[in-house]
Amino acid sequence: MADNYLQFSECLDNLTAKESQWLAEQLAEVPDTGCPAFLLDYEDREPDDMDCGFQHEFEGTGKHRSLWLSAEERGDVERVAHLVRKFLKRFRPNEFWSLTYATTCSKLRIGEFGGGAVFVTADEIQRQSAHGFVEDRTRSFQRHGDFARLVEKAKTLGIVSEDLDDAVHDAASVPASEINNGSLDEQIAFLVEQLGPEETAQIIDGVGGKTAS
Repeated sequence: MADNYLQFSECLDNLTAKESQWLAEQLAEVPDTGCPAFLLDYEDREPDDMDCGFQHEFEGTGKHRSLWLSAEERGDVERVAHLVRKFLKRFRPNEFWSLTYATTCSKLRIGEFGGGAVFVTADEIQRQSAHGFVEDRTRSFQRHGDFARLVEKAKTLGIVSEDLDDAVHDAASVPASEINNGSLDEQIAFLVEQLGPEETAQIIDGVGGKTAS
């Protein structure tokens, strides 16, 4: 018999009196429900689910007021992230918050140890686990092997780069078309990823100049 744990310990720092009051209200149970207020709109919550998912305690006073969020045994990082996202959206829309966690086992069972991190903004929650990282690297390694195999096959068949021009053009036009049919945010995100922020800024300045004229 072995026990598994998910543990973390992080703080929301430099809370104002208004922020502290809002957090206390969100963490308090709603009458007739037994559920913390912040969980009432949690997408994955079942009607009879009233578990906060973590321990919490206010510490310090004045400018040093903070909310300590922790778990000693089986914490729920998604619920912490849900609370913090709501907090950032209401009070600090231009800031971010992160949490790292550990997954352990009371016995040295293979594959039972790991961890990960959560990155929270007012707009989204991103999570990466240690196991997820290994899976991503495994797929990348396998793709590299597939790449080498396909390059060798093309060379064996006497294929040169010009022979694949049409196929590459068709493949590249699909995501480009989807991005252009999306939002301005998606276009800028794509340009930053492909070209970097400085070159993207130059493009925006150039397009803005044409629009203004």
